[in-house]
Amino acid sequence: MKLTRDLLRALRDEGELYRWEDCVLIVSKPDKVFRYPQSSLVILQGPVRQSLTWGKEIAQSLGARILTWYAPYDFYEISVARKLGFNRPEWGKHCFVFEKGI
Repeated sequence: MKLTRDLLRALRDEGELYRWEDCVLIVSKPDKVFRYPQSSLVILQGPVRQSLTWGKEIAQSLGARILTWYAPYDFYEISVARKLGFNRPEWGKHCFVFEKGI
């Protein structure tokens, strides 16, 4: 889905768009996926470490027990995520996502 002003407004109105210091994040409201409430994180802007830390705090305050973040294949971002306790699930080791700009 293309990120537009209307979409950002809708996310803000739904309480899923967060801005603090240099970070702009989307943190979804928890949904009970499988056994535990789960939120998803999208970093729109800001340093990875600060964004992941803040996103985790937001998700916990919303009641999520799992926070997912689809990291780009970037060694730095993956190492920061690991240091902050994010784990790659087994299925994530066998998945490729392809993108094409249009």
